[in-house]
Amino acid sequence: MGIGALNLDLIYQVSSLSLGDRAFKPGAETFGTSRQLSELIPKLGQRGELRGCGGGGSAANTIYALARMGFATGFVGVVGEDEGADIILKGMKGVDLQRVRRQGESGVCLSLIAEEDRALMVCPNANDRLVINEHDIEYVNRFRLVHMSSLVADEGLRQQVKAAKRLSDQTILSFAPGELYARRGRKALRSLLERSDVLFVNEREVWHLTGKKDELEAVEELHEEGVSTVACTLGGKGSLVMTEQGLIKVPAIKAEVVDKTGGGDVYAAGFLAGMLLEWKPRDCARFGAKVAAKSIGGVGRSAYPEEKDVQDHVREMKGRRKEC
Repeated sequence: MGIGALNLDLIYQVSSLSLGDRAFKPGAETFGTSRQLSELIPKLGQRGELRGCGGGGSAANTIYALARMGFATGFVGVVGEDEGADIILKGMKGVDLQRVRRQGESGVCLSLIAEEDRALMVCPNANDRLVINEHDIEYVNRFRLVHMSSLVADEGLRQQVKAAKRLSDQTILSFAPGELYARRGRKALRSLLERSDVLFVNEREVWHLTGKKDELEAVEELHEEGVSTVACTLGGKGSLVMTEQGLIKVPAIKAEVVDKTGGGDVYAAGFLAGMLLEWKPRDCARFGAKVAAKSIGGVGRSAYPEEKDVQDHVREMKGRRKEC
């Protein structure tokens, strides 16, 4: 199950990440206000093309992908009382949403795609109202695995820490800090990192967390500080996974890039699917790479994995064992 942001994703194809007086850095994730978003939309209408409008949010993407792969899933979060919320909730088909509340204006994530570059601007809105109560804690502890990703407000992080401290010892905690949390640094995230069993980061995030340009050194440092499994995605260079058994390097799978939005979230879903099915870490990472490659071949969530992808990977694993 997931605890994190539930957003309305607005995906625009643009010729450049520079929009008049506003320039977005490739790969960067920033946050803004509804007013700033409303000022950008007319410019995007003139200079870009709306390619998709649907549910989003890092943890939400991961949990939705797991639901599509056949796992029983749930979510704790907040959406607005607007039409955007209806779209967000519809986009979580198959996920138990009994602990999702509706208040105010829904969160929005603007995703800009310029060829293979991408930039995000998040307007948190209702997500800033997340409060974890006793009923949420009871609900969360019914699940075998809990996955958390970044929120914008300080209070959101405090609520996630509160939930993490109340997890049962048997519950696996998976944490994808994203750039918004990673920029806060390890000290601010210490409570979540100390409790995390699995950490998902990309090369920008792992640098923010450790200050190291060498991803291998950074991953080793985070592992030595207590996270038993650290998975670092490196785009076209594949991924590095550090576990108690040592380092695993997994190559990327070539794919036609249509929309990178959520690719890392789907990698996490594939990896976690393997963990829940008790696969070896290398098979988890291979499957994560495979479904991530599939997901970026479509806009938004249109190419997310399904149960058939899990079944196909199981057959591949059996085939490799027979060859050995």
